[in-house]
Amino acid sequence: MKAGELLLHIGHPKTGSTTLQEIWRANHNVLRGQGVMLPLTYPGGGRAAAIAASLFGARAHGGANMQWLQTDLAGLIERGHADWNRICEEVANDPPKTLLLSNEMLFRPMTGAKWQEVGQVLDQVAEHKRLVAYLRAPDAMFLSSAQEILKHVQTPGRFSRTQFKDTLVPLMKNWKGQIKLEQFDRQIMKDGDIYTDFMTKHLPFVDMDQLDRGPAELNTSLSAEAMAVLYDLVMEHFPWHHNRRLLAQYVARLDQKLENPTKPKLRPDAVQAVINWRGPDLFWLRDAFGITFPSIDYDAINPDEIDSNVVQICRIEDICAVNGDRKEELKNRAMRRSRMPRALRRWLAKY
Repeated sequence: MKAGELLLHIGHPKTGSTTLQEIWRANHNVLRGQGVMLPLTYPGGGRAAAIAASLFGARAHGGANMQWLQTDLAGLIERGHADWNRICEEVANDPPKTLLLSNEMLFRPMTGAKWQEVGQVLDQVAEHKRLVAYLRAPDAMFLSSAQEILKHVQTPGRFSRTQFKDTLVPLMKNWKGQIKLEQFDRQIMKDGDIYTDFMTKHLPFVDMDQLDRGPAELNTSLSAEAMAVLYDLVMEHFPWHHNRRLLAQYVARLDQKLENPTKPKLRPDAVQAVINWRGPDLFWLRDAFGITFPSIDYDAINPDEIDSNVVQICRIEDICAVNGDRKEELKNRAMRRSRMPRALRRWLAKY
């Protein structure tokens, strides 16, 4: 017995995937009663990464730090196989109308052969397949991704100029089912909201009134000052011989308490630099699918005009306005807190 359909949501990253996954996870029993089966593959537990690694290959988990998963790659793949087998058994025992899988790690370049292989595996559990991907304008994606990378104390690298094309061409040629590309843009999404937009367009038979939405936003944004401190940390612009991750955690925590944060916003010249860098991709997406982002002036794009200081990120101050005094205060507070003995840190956290 198979599900009526498989709905595969692949992000892309920084398009509200975590918010969607958490809402679905919290309401999985209600969804099941309405014909939607959601395997508990929320990334916080590592099961999404495990299934991605086992079904889509080692690269599909994105080279994620294994520390939070408490396993190595072999263990991750083994865990993913076991999870997938359980999903297949559950579908066979009680086939749902829709089997919903969501994993933003899958929005990345993969070979056509890999997509064919995965399609054959997914055909074993569903009569039909649908795939949904939300696309985000490169400048907004650039800033959001930089935040996420810095939170994990990693060095921001130069982003691909052709991420959309490299990801979508093999997918389009080898996915045997419906593909729907949406825009992650508050001007376009229904009610300016990813949850409402996704449910209305792609699960319209679900009664949203029966679902508990919970928090509107799940990912905490950093201030421009916190980004600048974390960037200086990962680039070793100041001496720090203690636990780097602990310092980063305190930067993020204290950033929420220190007054007058500067909301990260790319400078106009930085916005244009990012758009110029991604110009080939933007033109390809427009010409291939008619998709244009309303915030972008396509006539102003010059793919040959590149500012390496921006696309490589030499300093956060080069791309965003930063309050220097607040940055220094935040750094000093975080350094003092992370140097404290563990018992004292716990006491302060409690009281």
